[in-house]
Amino acid sequence: MSEFRRLFMETTDIDPFAKCITIASACNLVFRKNFLQPETIAIIPPHGYTPQDEQSVQTLKWLRYTAEKENIYIQHAGNTGEQRIGPYRVDGFHQESNTVFEYNGDFWHGCSKCFARETKNPVTGNTMGELYEKTLQRRRHLITQGYRVVEKWECELKKELNENEEMREYFDTCIVAEPLEPRQALFGGRTNATKLYHEAQEGEKIKYVDFTSLYPWANKYCEYPLGHPEIISENLGPLEELNKSPVGFLAGVLLKRINNAISQSTARMKESV
Repeated sequence: MSEFRRLFMETTDIDPFAKCITIASACNLVFRKNFLQPETIAIIPPHGYTPQDEQSVQTLKWLRYTAEKENIYIQHAGNTGEQRIGPYRVDGFHQESNTVFEYNGDFWHGCSKCFARETKNPVTGNTMGELYEKTLQRRRHLITQGYRVVEKWECELKKELNENEEMREYFDTCIVAEPLEPRQALFGGRTNATKLYHEAQEGEKIKYVDFTSLYPWANKYCEYPLGHPEIISENLGPLEELNKSPVGFLAGVLLKRINNAISQSTARMKESV
């Protein structure tokens, strides 16, 4: 053991027993310290790539509904990200008509119809009157900059949904997905026996195949993306095209956690009737 440690340190200038408990982790440390080039592995921001674009589900549904009804493209957090205008990021923006779309949550913007001015917002620490004034100030700034502003208050939208069946049906069926977290795509610690028992027939040869150290093998022989990803949130195409299993594979390519267990499934194209 001491000879192994001496040779390892002499070759790599790293003590394998100082920070590592497996040969795989020791090799990974050698790679990171001695061979990894700067600016090649992106560090995922703690709150994701677009934390400033977090919007309520109702906001995105309203913007999508408005875009479809008016047959226009509205830029928002669910597609290419919120548009910045001066000190503000606006919920939605239609470039051709220079129109800003703003969805005002009653609680966060101090709706004057729903709250008394002196009521204190327990989250922000401001009074509802102060939040309402900030909302008006924001609106005045956008108008003075030459933008047309279309506002929708939360309470107004609720009233419309109660009265407009077509609009309510759209909201009920509109799916707004949460932003993907890249780390959730990493799956480790899998063990699996595809077939637990097989009785060999006369003259039949059977084999046992064991895959070990898959992670270091992937690090050595497989390709890794460099830099930060391009964030694509819409128009991905049918899921079946992303999850087609290679010929002969028993399991699908995409994985999912169901009841804290990892599942692999194959997607089949449904024949049209």
